[in-house]
Amino acid sequence: MAQPALELPVNDIVFQQVAARSHPGLKVVKRPYDQKKKRLKTEITVDEIRAMHSIFNTTTVDGGWRVAVIDTADEMNRNAANALLKLLEEPPANSAIILISHHPGKLLPTIRSRCRMLQFKPLNEVDVARILDEHSGTGIDLTPDERATITRLAHGSAGKALQLASGAGLKAHENLMSLLESLPHLDGAKAHKLAEQLNRRDAREEYNFFRQLLCEWLNSFVRFCTTGEGAHLPKRDFEVCQRLGSSVNLEPWLEVWEKTQTSFTQADILNLDKRQLLLTVFFQLETAAKQAQKS
Repeated sequence: MAQPALELPVNDIVFQQVAARSHPGLKVVKRPYDQKKKRLKTEITVDEIRAMHSIFNTTTVDGGWRVAVIDTADEMNRNAANALLKLLEEPPANSAIILISHHPGKLLPTIRSRCRMLQFKPLNEVDVARILDEHSGTGIDLTPDERATITRLAHGSAGKALQLASGAGLKAHENLMSLLESLPHLDGAKAHKLAEQLNRRDAREEYNFFRQLLCEWLNSFVRFCTTGEGAHLPKRDFEVCQRLGSSVNLEPWLEVWEKTQTSFTQADILNLDKRQLLLTVFFQLETAAKQAQKS
């Protein structure tokens, strides 16, 4: 039996309806836009998931399938995830729910167990840059240097690139680079100021970006020290790797890499104070840099 074609001509009515988000059998769930703050909210809430249910309570005109896309499932808060789980436990007939996830391990195990995983290869940097350009003027206006930085930080993910292109993403990267560039002599006053800044209630998005970028940089730094690979990094990230990675003693960095990963995980589970957590991580980085320098 011949397989149905997945491609449709651009003049096809279905193609046009999907592109315009007006197809009656399609629902795309994303973070809602905050009109007061003039930016996307930091998470997908239970209200968005409940609104998605409406598509499954109707019958399509042609009797076809109903499709819901959650972009991304990583951004659901706990209440939203639980609401989705109820739907997955008793999925409607002729329906497909597509969860886009950059970090599947962070999803509820009960959600993952009810899904089939389909992995996609990362986009190349040219395609990521093109997508950023296509969103220029929609709240995303980047300098050439900012675009180049985000393109590499995204690691082939268009969704991550668009998230990083927000003011919070770029600000988190700037703060991280300033911190790392000061090593091995950390400026205590600046470290305390940054920890206070990231601990504010209105800085939740920036805090999430900061911790993600820090963990990714540590992974890249260990990789650079062991293999010499760093061409995939943004310019400033690579330069810091070169300077701090001049020592052959990797043990202090492996230790701080492991402690940082564990500390952030425990902070999420136990709801620990972010300010103290960040200060601990900052001074662990300083200690690692000094120990490696002495070797």
